[in-house]
Amino acid sequence: MKKFQSLVVSGMVALIATSPACDRNNEIQKTGQEGMSDIAENVYIAGQEIVLGKRVAMLWKNGSVINFSSSANEAYASSIYVSGNDVYIAGHEIISGKATATLWKNGTAAHLSDSTESFATSVYVSGSDVYVAGCEYSSEKNEEDTRIATLWKNGVATRLGNPAVWAEATSVFVSGSDVYVAGYECTSEKNEDEERAATLWKNGVATRLGNPAVWSEATSAFVSGNDVYVTGLQESAGGNFVATLWKNGVATPLGNLANDTEASSVFVSGKDVYVVGREEVSTDKYVATLWKNGEATSFGNPGAWTEATSVFVSGKDVYVVGREEKPTRGDGQIATLWKNGVTTPLGRAEAKSVFVSGDDVYVAILEHMPERSVATLWNGNTVHRLSDSAKGHTVAKSVFVSGTDVYVAGYETISGEQVATNWSNGMKTTRSRSVATLWKNGVATHLSDPANVAKAYSVYASDNDVYVAGYEYSSERKVATLWKNGTAISLGDASNLAETNSIFVSNGDVYAVGKEHLYERFGPNNWIATLWKNGTTTRIAEMTNESEATSVFVYGNDVYVAGAEKGVATLWKNGKATSIGELGNEATANSVFVSGSDVYVAGHEKIPGTDVKVAAGSPIDKRQVATLWKNGIAIRLDIPYKNLPANPAFAGLSVINTQANSVFIFGKDVYVVGRIEDLSVGLGRSIAVLWKNGKATILGEQAYSATAHSIFVK
Repeated sequence: MKKFQSLVVSGMVALIATSPACDRNNEIQKTGQEGMSDIAENVYIAGQEIVLGKRVAMLWKNGSVINFSSSANEAYASSIYVSGNDVYIAGHEIISGKATATLWKNGTAAHLSDSTESFATSVYVSGSDVYVAGCEYSSEKNEEDTRIATLWKNGVATRLGNPAVWAEATSVFVSGSDVYVAGYECTSEKNEDEERAATLWKNGVATRLGNPAVWSEATSAFVSGNDVYVTGLQESAGGNFVATLWKNGVATPLGNLANDTEASSVFVSGKDVYVVGREEVSTDKYVATLWKNGEATSFGNPGAWTEATSVFVSGKDVYVVGREEKPTRGDGQIATLWKNGVTTPLGRAEAKSVFVSGDDVYVAILEHMPERSVATLWNGNTVHRLSDSAKGHTVAKSVFVSGTDVYVAGYETISGEQVATNWSNGMKTTRSRSVATLWKNGVATHLSDPANVAKAYSVYASDNDVYVAGYEYSSERKVATLWKNGTAISLGDASNLAETNSIFVSNGDVYAVGKEHLYERFGPNNWIATLWKNGTTTRIAEMTNESEATSVFVYGNDVYVAGAEKGVATLWKNGKATSIGELGNEATANSVFVSGSDVYVAGHEKIPGTDVKVAAGSPIDKRQVATLWKNGIAIRLDIPYKNLPANPAFAGLSVINTQANSVFIFGKDVYVVGRIEDLSVGLGRSIAVLWKNGKATILGEQAYSATAHSIFVK
């Protein structure tokens, strides 16, 4: 590779901002069904995300976000229900400035009301019937809008209660032929907030649950056998709000009568009754709380403001979703999943509803990004936004400079589009559509068929030819793909899944590395590090070991490949593997560069971290540290917090993860780019970093989240 004189860094920047929480009456409640506790492992969470100033409905399944709305409108996800292979989400979209109750089925939106403002807060599926609870606004009384509790069955609306008074439905549950709806109704036509009374409608007939002399509201309903459980809150004689559980109409206060407490969701498993909500522990500070059979347990970061909004029990596992917020940090709200009390952060968002089905955990979320909120689905560490930003989503993964031309490879998402794709173990999943993209001097060219999912990860220019490596789906299979001057060339066995991560051209030979999936021979989790030379496949790792090749570099007659095998950072030279991480540490090599007799590999390694603590004071077992290996010797690129620029947003932090993504040698200087990550609030904020000869420079605005993926020095 030629040596040049200027510095180019390629990366991905996600803008992050906060937004106020939803009104208590619009907060999302869990829906479930009797016997659901026997279902396990698939966790669905629904909520919202803010993108470019707008809220977008989101769904998380097992930690991954799934787009389910094709609209550029603001959207809110309130409740989720999974029936067989179908995922239903209730919420609303903002259309022409008006909230419109919306039901998404597998990503396809159906507006439940088009003549008046409306909200959908809960969904339940029984057989072939889909029930949605919420409210519509009416102008029939004087000139003021009146909220009317509404139940939609298969899209047909039925108004509940007295149309002359305000009422809202917050939760729906079906047991046999009986339909239960929880919410509130005002006690007079004055329609004042202090007149709210918790109400349960059974087959349309209202029963007042709360003390008519005080304010009350019902938030969630669950039926188990002959017993009907409703949660909510009721005003005490002292004027506090008290979390309340009604069983067959009999009220039991759950919270400390001296503090404000609220109950948001109820789930019954066997003889155990689980209720979640929040309790005020100091002025304007709440902690997420779980009451099991009336016994309270607080959880979450003790230094943060926390709230639990939905609970689901599967076997012996208790799933709770909600949010954490640390106002002094300025980071906004972190959507959070607690499984048996263990915290998993889902991003800057609000988690509103959780559903567990089979092996999947789904969470509906409101995620926060500057100037826009995005409704999102979380599923297994992957986030899919439900409604796209007006400009779509773009990611830059690799940069290469040739003469005066700057090439960047990555991908763009097509706003709102969905495509069914086939993942590693043969399971079909709905994903947002992405198009492999090459930018030349800032001008984008789409390389792949917009009808397919495709991504570009690496670019290389040689003479007059431009090569891009990545993957493209074909016939629902991920195919390793090389684009030469925009023309796609498929690599590998068409019967296997495969993708390429890096490309290098030397003396007319084209080298690409990545991984190939051999499910049929070795099982669902077996990816094999693979090298393609001029289209010919060579598997460079043991066939039975999980492995991946991430970077390739050719120097003279030698071919160097970096990656990982069985969780160990690995360098292959001419096909011979050498482990370069410390024995016993999990590590990954992300980039390789050869200069003279020296071989540089950048990546990260997990090392013991008991000497460091998160802000709350809890030690962590291991932390990820950016590492540069020179001729196999590790050089840590970690950044102590004290070396970060002074910034009030980072006050009180003491622990960060670091990661090195790309290395480039120019003369005697060694350049590495990557990111650092603050862990004090879980997911934290990523900050793009450039290390030159080991000295770190922060890239971009620290108010945003950013990662540097690739570097080129000219």
